[in-house]
Amino acid sequence: MSSKVEYIEVDSLGDSPVSPDGLELRQSADSLQELGSEKTRRMLDKYCAKIDRRILIYAIVLCVLNQSDRGSIGVAKVVGLEEDLGMANNDFNIAATLFTVGYLSLEVFSNFILKFVGASRLLPTLGVLWGLVCALQGVIRTKTQLYVMRLLLGMAECGFTAGILLILSFFYPKQRLTTRDTKRALFDWQLWCMTLATFATCASSGSVSIFAPEVINELGFSPAQSQAMSALPSACGAITILLSGQIVRVCRGHWLAGSLSLAVALTGSVIMVSTLSIPLRILGLCLLGAGGFAGLGILPGWNITANSQTVANSTVASALTVFMGASSGFVASNVFLNWDAPRFVIGHTVNIAILALGICACIVTRINMGRRNRRYKQEGLAGFGNEATSFRYVY
Repeated sequence: MSSKVEYIEVDSLGDSPVSPDGLELRQSADSLQELGSEKTRRMLDKYCAKIDRRILIYAIVLCVLNQSDRGSIGVAKVVGLEEDLGMANNDFNIAATLFTVGYLSLEVFSNFILKFVGASRLLPTLGVLWGLVCALQGVIRTKTQLYVMRLLLGMAECGFTAGILLILSFFYPKQRLTTRDTKRALFDWQLWCMTLATFATCASSGSVSIFAPEVINELGFSPAQSQAMSALPSACGAITILLSGQIVRVCRGHWLAGSLSLAVALTGSVIMVSTLSIPLRILGLCLLGAGGFAGLGILPGWNITANSQTVANSTVASALTVFMGASSGFVASNVFLNWDAPRFVIGHTVNIAILALGICACIVTRINMGRRNRRYKQEGLAGFGNEATSFRYVY
């Protein structure tokens, strides 16, 4: 797909946040990426830095707020949520799961709605809606009201992550987006394998967001101390997600950076399931947060980068990535059970298995991408025979 067509698609979404010289650069950004001169590299660096300032920084802030809203129920639990609302047994797990149900109920359609409505209208609207629902959670009186609010919160947030990923894929050259496909993509086992790694990193980060306060509280800390200390794994995650681009550059590949982040989270889960030592369990939580959130900064974007021949391809890859990531909520919300405290063996063991599977998915994807790129080079084709001859999988 030509760069000019890509720009038309961006404009159709109602977003034109770069100046005319930036737009001119974007039209030739992908072709510049193929050139090796120092001058073209500087031009591309300048263009990407402009997008970083005008889009990426705001996207990161909103993503942090998004994660905070999802995980707020975990903080509420340690200060008496279950007692206040008369919740028993696994009622809390049901409330946490209903967020995922609401999220998935509309997520499939979110990117298609985004294309017709426009990002400048849809994304701010979603932000206002989820903020309103979060505020209403503060005045609920029964567990049924909590169930309804969590369902509505999932519906309000469903288009945000997919929309942000899709918008970024329109602005950044595919080699620079740490961050493809029509009907064929849905039957491409490689894309499903890639999203399995995203499932793994979302499951681990989700368990931190929701259950870290409870895990800490079960170590003997007061509710106030648990709330304060639960910020540690989130802080570690915020740092690593900001450094995700640097991690990819150091590792010289998304697949290796993704595997490393999942391995760090896996190590944290192993520590958590192996001991009740307070310092070691805090360390384990920090590793779980650092690895899980680093994966969020690397793996979803890689899925779209590696599948970016056309806007339609990016749309499907983005929707599938977010769908798989959101589906992880069914796991993260139901494996940390009250009767399994304080070690939470089931939860951490499930995390270990999923993270190990995610690492294997990254490795298998890397091997298959190399094989496909070699075949495309030999055949003089890119992808399935109808893409630009310059296309290669980014790994």
